[in-house]
Amino acid sequence: MFEYTVKFAILPKDTTATEICDYEYYYRHPFTVIKIRDSIEIVGERAFSNNTWLRSVELGANVKFIKKAAFYNCVKLEEVKLHSYVLEIGEGAFCMCKSLKEIVLPNGINTIKRYAFAASGLQKIILPKGLKKVDDWLFHNCRKLQEVLLPDTLTSICSNAFAYCELLTSIVIPKNIIEIGNCAFLKCKNLKNVYIQGNIEMIGKKVFEGCRKVTIHIIGTTQPDWAKNLGKNCIIELS
Repeated sequence: MFEYTVKFAILPKDTTATEICDYEYYYRHPFTVIKIRDSIEIVGERAFSNNTWLRSVELGANVKFIKKAAFYNCVKLEEVKLHSYVLEIGEGAFCMCKSLKEIVLPNGINTIKRYAFAASGLQKIILPKGLKKVDDWLFHNCRKLQEVLLPDTLTSICSNAFAYCELLTSIVIPKNIIEIGNCAFLKCKNLKNVYIQGNIEMIGKKVFEGCRKVTIHIIGTTQPDWAKNLGKNCIIELS
């Protein structure tokens, strides 16, 4: 077991490498601050997961893909710097990063897979322009999340996307959203206002179950059929 930490490291050692391999720095590498080389394009599956020393990461300028669980359960990770070439954040990539309060997501990102930020310490998130969906369980159990800004490019909010985000009080649903999945806002007990700007075609089951009292502001349209099935805790207001 390590009794010291390396304060700073540029990784990997191979200056010509284009990929950090799966599990390469998993668990037993005591880095606190790392910079990933500009030659790297892929950060592999579980490359840094369960690293309890890691506090700050700067990805290289050419990283395009952050694979599944790459930084899973890095519980002390506070800072992540992404550059503009990132295209995809994999499933559970930053799940359980409980010290991560904020992350800036470049607008070039077009895919963020399920669980990517679940049970993290995020307090605020601005999702990138170009993203088409908020995937299943993406921010599930982010109990400190207070502010969410969604881009107009979104067409769906998937199942359990924001479930158990207990400090979330309001959210604006962009005009191009056509579907909200089951339990999307389950147990968001402090959610009070939801602003719907477009013509949602389908809302799943138990979307607002466990929320104390939610006012659904439907803007610019008549009351849709799905509004009848939202539950007694939901109040519909047309404007």
